[in-house]
Amino acid sequence: MKKELITQWSKEFTELSIYGQDRLFSIQGVFVWGVKLSKIANVDRFRPTFICYPLWRTNIKTCLEEPLFMFQIYRMNGFQFDIEYKSYQLEMPEAILCINNQVPIINKKELKLKDVYNFLDQRFSDVLVNSSPVGQAKIYEGKLFLALYLNNEEEMVKVWNELIDSSKKWDPKFFEWKYGRITDWLLGLQTVIDNRAVFMEQINLNLQDNKIAKLKKGIVI
Repeated sequence: MKKELITQWSKEFTELSIYGQDRLFSIQGVFVWGVKLSKIANVDRFRPTFICYPLWRTNIKTCLEEPLFMFQIYRMNGFQFDIEYKSYQLEMPEAILCINNQVPIINKKELKLKDVYNFLDQRFSDVLVNSSPVGQAKIYEGKLFLALYLNNEEEMVKVWNELIDSSKKWDPKFFEWKYGRITDWLLGLQTVIDNRAVFMEQINLNLQDNKIAKLKKGIVI
């Protein structure tokens, strides 16, 4: 059933590749992202979820251990999906429509940087991200490293300034449990920026890993 399910969903997202029995992923710039059909515990049902991983960590295993962010796709009426595996075809059209509406960057081979940034900026309005310095830091890190990957110095400066302004408002105790002192974390980001060649080499090494090498790849311009 699951093989049939993911195959049918893949026909609706032609720019994504099948990754296991429950995921459709692609590579876009410094991200691996896509749709996961998340099983609901203790019942034979699932919910579509958008999930985004980084590509700049020390190896692909580390990259895929923890997403930058993820969020459920909601129905047109605002409620959660609760789709039965055995009759998924009945709800699939609405689910596909909602995914495309809520994740407009999902099924495109070529994306403009501003459109990716607009999508990432929407995450700041998410309740969980808005209340979490760690969640906000991950979004800023993604924006910053995407600009670094594209060697877009103007955007790097803009994002850096946004990050500095926001970080001044973060409560350290809700940040340091994950990343340590804010000043040290910022210095770490600056070190990455100052060593772009090392950053790019790590990205390229991760892209060659067998786990993701066959995924479809888009471009950000």
